[in-house]
Amino acid sequence: MRFTYIKKTFDEDMLIDIFKSLVGHNCEININDDSIVFFHNYDNINDINDLILSLGAELTMDVLGYTSMINKKDKLKLELEIVLPLIKNVKSGMYDLKKLLLSSDIIVNKKKILDYILDGTGIDERFILDFVNSDLNVSRASKIMYLHRNTLIYKLDKFYEITGIDLKTFKDAFIMYNLLDNK
Repeated sequence: MRFTYIKKTFDEDMLIDIFKSLVGHNCEININDDSIVFFHNYDNINDINDLILSLGAELTMDVLGYTSMINKKDKLKLELEIVLPLIKNVKSGMYDLKKLLLSSDIIVNKKKILDYILDGTGIDERFILDFVNSDLNVSRASKIMYLHRNTLIYKLDKFYEITGIDLKTFKDAFIMYNLLDNK
């Protein structure tokens, strides 16, 4: 299960109808004074974010929202707690966790965010540091970690599958390294 948080800036009934047309009527909706949170099982977060941004552009209104990237049903409340302080520090737009962490000037609770991301992945902080310090070079990192190259690649691929964070790319490795730095 995923969630999409949208700060209220336009008609909530229209937003709910449009959102349901994309993800289906099988979603739970929580409406607060200043936001709407949709809980759904729709996997393509880019579709959701593009739809909401298009709606904002059509209505010439700023949109501020977030769609969860990691599908951890039992951790939705924790992700909301992590995201809400971060989303207050960004400009309008639709964000996922990676984009939010790259866009935030101030990241609070780095340890909590890191623990949330690493939970259930089988990867620890040392693994990430060793890989990043090897300049994202799989062969060099496998020697440092005393792992077979294929085992390292498997772990990296599994981490990406679970979290949506691809440590083999500079941006995603930077995000994780930034969370580890001065946490």
